Amino acid sequence: MAVYRRSTRHRFLLVLLVLTSITVITVDVRGGGSGVMESFRRAARDAFAPVQSAADEVINPVGDFFGGLFRYGHLKSENARLRHQLADAKAQLCRDCV
Repeated sequence: MAVYRRSTRHRFLLVLLVLTSITVITVDVRGGGSGVMESFRRAARDAFAPVQSAADEVINPVGDFFGGLFRYGHLKSENARLRHQLADAKAQLCRDCV
């Protein structure tokens, strides 16, 4: 029977990533938005902009679909109210024309 042991390599990598993140955040906050960190931030933003746009193109329709499902009753009543308001406006316009 084989015993499963967690690899210490994964744990070390996680700790290293967390410490690196904390270090970068600390240096960024103390830097005041100038120098090397600001240029690094701009480069990272420019590099990830296409990925963010692609993710938005995929996620937004899904979010809109679920939003429509959960707000269906409200949207239906709002649609009826707007149709009634449009009919009233058209009737008022016809009364003004005669």
